[in-house]
Amino acid sequence: MKHRFLVLDGLRGVAAVAVVLLHFGGYGRYQITQHGYLAVDFFFMLSGFVLAYAYGDRLGSRAMSPGRFFVVRFIRLWPMALLGTALGVVAVVTLDVPTEGIAGAALMNALLLPNLLDPRARLFPFNPPHWSLWFELVANVTYGLVAPRLSRAVLIALVIVAGAAFAVATGIAGIGEHFGPPRIAFSFIAGIMLQRARLPVQFGPRTAVGLAMMLFGILAIPRAWFPGAVDAVYVMALFPAIIAIGAATELPAYARSIAGALGEMSYPLYAIHFPLIRLVTIRETSTAQGVAWTMVLVVVSLGVSRAYDMPARRYLNSLTAPRRTARVEA
Repeated sequence: MKHRFLVLDGLRGVAAVAVVLLHFGGYGRYQITQHGYLAVDFFFMLSGFVLAYAYGDRLGSRAMSPGRFFVVRFIRLWPMALLGTALGVVAVVTLDVPTEGIAGAALMNALLLPNLLDPRARLFPFNPPHWSLWFELVANVTYGLVAPRLSRAVLIALVIVAGAAFAVATGIAGIGEHFGPPRIAFSFIAGIMLQRARLPVQFGPRTAVGLAMMLFGILAIPRAWFPGAVDAVYVMALFPAIIAIGAATELPAYARSIAGALGEMSYPLYAIHFPLIRLVTIRETSTAQGVAWTMVLVVVSLGVSRAYDMPARRYLNSLTAPRRTARVEA
């Protein structure tokens, strides 16, 4: 039975909350997590680590085909992407947001594809944060195809090239969705390398709390304090350290359910928060209201995970699995 990295689950939940607080801040007076956009890079790095651990051996030995891996990963991402897009359409219609150039985007986005039908519109006009899900899917497909060829030397070469591209892009224009390829390339590959070189378990709950505080602290650093180029330091130096130590940290029984719940709600929260923020912030929202709404969305997302996402994935896996019995994939 594969080990579950519960500390990493909890950290993913912390990062998802930081994203929500960032977007709520866009409608209020102060953004608590002004570097919350870096949570996406943290997600990419976690994804590389977890997928390499869960599927690397099977893909490397060809016990799992690239096609099957793609199906598993699409099922993991698609139900919440579909719900997030549907909520985005509701928000756009309800708020009478101008829809010029995005009429054909709903179908594309509902299939986890970017809107390429009209260059005037954003890639994901109904739910802008979904741009990262598209890049995640592309990275997953690529990993499924090249996993057997990813030797240590190849990984080192790739992470150096991707890291250089990431650093240059960050230094030129800061981090943004337009630099999605170097962001996903460096972070995902770094995650794979971290998994292959992971430390033995040697840390406890105090370390876990410290890592959560460190991660949230990084995401809350005011942007005025440092130039945008420093973002590369957070992603290329601090995030790998947080993940490496987090993977080597064990939680006592009383904390496992908390970390598990944070991890469980993290993806639903990320997938649906933006259109819901649009709907609840028709008027300007104060910082305190943004925090309160964020806590509400955390609870809602956990409910959505258990009432919709997990049953939907279980059903889709049962339809596509090569055997009769299917389980929700990690």
